[in-house]
Amino acid sequence: MSIRSFLIFLLIAGNLFAQGKQISLAITDLPELLVKTSPQQSLINARQAIIKAQGDEALQWSNPEFSYDQEYVENNGNKETEKLAYVSKTFSLPWNYWQRRSIWRANLEAAKLNMEQDSKQLLASVRTGYIKVGLLKKLSEQQINLKEVFKNLKQAAHSQSEEGAISKMEARLLAMSIFGLEGDLLLTQKENSLALSSLKQILGFDSSDDIILSTSIPFLKIDTDIFEETELTKNHPGLKAAQLRLSALEQRITLEKSRILPSITLHGGYKKIDPGWKGYTFGLSIPLPLLNWNGPQIEKQKIVHHMQMTENALYSQKIRSQIVNLVETVKRQAELLQEYGNEQSNNTLVEDILAAYKEGTMSLAEFLNAIQIYREGSKQYTEQLTEYYQAVFELEALYGQQLVTF
Repeated sequence: MSIRSFLIFLLIAGNLFAQGKQISLAITDLPELLVKTSPQQSLINARQAIIKAQGDEALQWSNPEFSYDQEYVENNGNKETEKLAYVSKTFSLPWNYWQRRSIWRANLEAAKLNMEQDSKQLLASVRTGYIKVGLLKKLSEQQINLKEVFKNLKQAAHSQSEEGAISKMEARLLAMSIFGLEGDLLLTQKENSLALSSLKQILGFDSSDDIILSTSIPFLKIDTDIFEETELTKNHPGLKAAQLRLSALEQRITLEKSRILPSITLHGGYKKIDPGWKGYTFGLSIPLPLLNWNGPQIEKQKIVHHMQMTENALYSQKIRSQIVNLVETVKRQAELLQEYGNEQSNNTLVEDILAAYKEGTMSLAEFLNAIQIYREGSKQYTEQLTEYYQAVFELEALYGQQLVTF
């Protein structure tokens, strides 16, 4: 093999290896993929692991200390040597340790609930991304089909213009319509490319992977009558986590009150005095609460507890307001999509408009106006259906119940 052939082989092989894999992706695959491959989900899991590690560290027993002292004394020729080896260990009082353990358990459970809520929000985001990519792809296909229609029409219009069948003004209008369609197509393809890149990034796919969306995206109306006013925030993990943090702070106040005597220190060892004296030592150290009754820490924790109560109330109000607003958004968009969405699923509309123009029942200006209405309607349908499902998925994450199944 010549050097030139070898280089060509390397170039071709490199291009083959550089090509990403082809992945067929259904919307039902997203929850499992997030757990397995998503970097963002890994970060959510890591934050919980950090909380657990901090709790383990705070509750870990302290190490004992070993000490050795040696003393030489002399008086009028009399010499003595004193040696002392002992081990000391500081112990938290049992009730203090139990309370700290209970506090960290509450914090860890709150972290798990926060992770659950963050995971739900991430799933809502990636499902919205899936919907957006699928609908933009469909919109670009519609625009490409229109482009072919206009391409054929442009060729026919050129001949008709020369023959005087259409005016130069109509020919210019046709050219401007084609220009507008080309611009719409470029914008749609750009938005689709950005949405697809974002979807790949969240799922942990390589940018060169070829993603094929296998789930069709029709309009599916959800039941908005299930949302009862008293049950809106019942299943929200974030609010449950906030209540656990409040409970942990209440226990923290009790802990600080009991830490007037935070710990005791025990020590024991072996002592030898030469010549002739030897024996064992034992000691106990207890802090005396004469000057510090831990008042500042108690007051601090009371303030923090009050702040958490206020934050919980505001958070609950915020979530409730978000759910109410999302329900209203879903209702309005569902009415709009249900009333006018059927026209978007009518694949013969463009053919009917074109047939009317060719039969002479519609002028070129009327034809272009009808196509413009169709283009705007298609874009609006894509935007409205994307926003509808975005609201539905966010509602699922906040309300804690699956509302739509593809």
